[in-house]
Amino acid sequence: MPPLISVIITAYNKEAYIEKCIRSALCENCGVEIIAVDDCSADKTAEIIKSFGGAVKLVSLPKNSGSVAKTRSIGLEKASGEYITFLDADDSYAPGALPKMAEYITKTRADIIKFGYDLEYPGGKTAAPDLPYTEGIVSKPEFKEKVYPLFINGIALNSVCLAAFKREVAKKAHFPENFKTAEDAAFCLLAYTAAQNVFFTKDRLYRYYQSGSGLTGGGLSIFKKYKYNFLLSGKILSLLGGWGLDTPKMRLKTVLRPAVLTFNKLKRLEEGKCKGKNSL
Repeated sequence: MPPLISVIITAYNKEAYIEKCIRSALCENCGVEIIAVDDCSADKTAEIIKSFGGAVKLVSLPKNSGSVAKTRSIGLEKASGEYITFLDADDSYAPGALPKMAEYITKTRADIIKFGYDLEYPGGKTAAPDLPYTEGIVSKPEFKEKVYPLFINGIALNSVCLAAFKREVAKKAHFPENFKTAEDAAFCLLAYTAAQNVFFTKDRLYRYYQSGSGLTGGGLSIFKKYKYNFLLSGKILSLLGGWGLDTPKMRLKTVLRPAVLTFNKLKRLEEGKCKGKNSL
């Protein structure tokens, strides 16, 4: 009998975080399979993963792929769970997250279980960002109003770490390996398009660690982030017809999306500088 949930962790030189990450995903009675893909780390990441023994399936790459998309794709190929989710090596789950995720899966059997998150800062402080969706089951006829616009208007559905995907749905999506960032958003576009229903909960099961070391996405510049968001907008444009949203207004919003996201990112960075490095 396959596990209920496959948790895919991809890691490169994350020895400072990987133990906490894996421990947060351990759940003896939840039917959880943990797959860790080590991208040829030069530190003790793989050694720490091995210390968990059979509780974690380690996939060690012989050479560094230089691509989160590639390592996530490898993890997806190895996963055998009924549902698939992803956990970044420097992040963690909130206490009790996996039992709660399993409960939602068992009760709803929705194609996608979408959950919330907290931001976690050095020292253990957390912050709870707003979640721009309503709780409950959303069926396919409602996607035009309640799901697809979330891709056009922002990044609420972009992360593969904040959802559990039914295996059949996950297999209909893929990570574009030419993307250096936003590869998870490209995956989610296809997964939500393939899904027939989504269960939304505002339970904050995930914790994004804020290291304060710079922009996310492996230190990519804001301009490179703009580039990949521009490519992502092209993918959204190609889906508008199938979503029933191919109108001049929606096309314009999609074309302007990279500029809006970049402006908002720069604004947040500037606000962060004004508040000081140690403030929330």
